[in-house]
Amino acid sequence: MTATPETELTNLINQVVRARALSWISNDAIMRSLRAKLESARGALSRRQFEMAQNILSTLRNEVAAQSGKSLTTEAVALVNVNIQYVLQLAAKR
Repeated sequence: MTATPETELTNLINQVVRARALSWISNDAIMRSLRAKLESARGALSRRQFEMAQNILSTLRNEVAAQSGKSLTTEAVALVNVNIQYVLQLAAKR
């Protein structure tokens, strides 16, 4: 199966839920916020709105960095950042 940006974002959404269960994300509100942004980016990609998706993911990375050590553990920050970088690389190949 070939990885696509959309499938990788779906995987990341599931990983964010798991990160909450592991207490890498401190509360449900933060988890819901991350999920909503990831779902928005996935929707933009499926509509072929690559620039919009890139903007959403870049904003999300900034928000994640701001929450590092507060509402997000370093593991959660790394999880989101690595996966967003991979999604952006996949999207750039389209």
